[in-house]
Amino acid sequence: QENMIKLHHNNVLKDTGTKRMSQLPAKLYHFLRVVENLTPQCFQKVLRTEARSFLLKDSNPAYITVQVKEKGRYLFTYKVPESACAKTLCYNTSASTEGSGSNDVRVLQLSGLLALFDELTTLAIVNEDDSARPGVSTTLSAELAPYGLNNLPRAGENIDVDVRVIKIGKNFSFLEAEAKIPESGKIIAIGKHTKYLGGISYLQSMALGWFLPVTSFASQYFVSSVSSLTRNVEKIKSVEDLVEFDMNEASNEGSMSVGLQHCNPMKSCHGGFQAMAMEQMAQNHLAKMQKGSESYQLQSIAIDYISRGKGKLTFCTKVTPINDLLTLVNVRVKGKGQAPISDGVLYFIQNKQNSRL
Repeated sequence: QENMIKLHHNNVLKDTGTKRMSQLPAKLYHFLRVVENLTPQCFQKVLRTEARSFLLKDSNPAYITVQVKEKGRYLFTYKVPESACAKTLCYNTSASTEGSGSNDVRVLQLSGLLALFDELTTLAIVNEDDSARPGVSTTLSAELAPYGLNNLPRAGENIDVDVRVIKIGKNFSFLEAEAKIPESGKIIAIGKHTKYLGGISYLQSMALGWFLPVTSFASQYFVSSVSSLTRNVEKIKSVEDLVEFDMNEASNEGSMSVGLQHCNPMKSCHGGFQAMAMEQMAQNHLAKMQKGSESYQLQSIAIDYISRGKGKLTFCTKVTPINDLLTLVNVRVKGKGQAPISDGVLYFIQNKQNSRL
């Protein structure tokens, strides 16, 4: 089987003229080709984690490289794109604002790192699992390391993401991830991911398993039917363009309609986007509590995913001060008929000065 995959893989490269990243595993290459050709990658384009960023080295200035360090361990190098960043105060960035008259700079926030962990851990599972099952998220969490509290990555900077596959079972998989500074190895954030792998049909199992190279080759004939769905996503310049709530100040709720730009390849609201929307929603309410130069920074986030998010979603927040420095914000996302979509637990720390360690 391995020889067949390698032989077919070489033929595909000759047929399509695709310039493959030299370190991309053959199995992952074929899977990404299927994803690129058969599914709309919408929110992934904002993160710059769409399949093309892996498949073509020069296709995107924010392309990603991957190294298989050992079985179950992958090292991704990611160039942070402007589109995935949001404005924040300069206490947690390396940007110099002297003489600029502004403290606002753009960084990849913790919820953005969580979205990145979601994408990269999924690719690790695909490469490790015999049937290349991407699965669906059940829980996702991320926490800033002490260094990361004052050193969130800025647009244009490179970060390393070390992904470890802890276990793959019949129905569930468990993974861990660390975001690091490439030069020093200092940890920015750590994350955990649990995925449900069941519910896949026999036909899907065969298409993504033994016959994955054939599926990859055949998928190129369906590209045109998918590309038209993602054209409007190319116009999105920032994740902030995606997070627009219709606010209800009296009930601490904000609603929004899910479009393709918010979705994963299965056309439901991306779990990573839900995390970024939760952080923004929480910040909207914490802003009302700020006094003077005080501000709030997300320290940790944990999300339970309950059902697929489609149509109109409502984000409900509850703010609970823990002490003078720590504040808990619970965010529940509801769908049609008040059906629960996801539950988020976010802890914010209060910053009273602008500094970088």
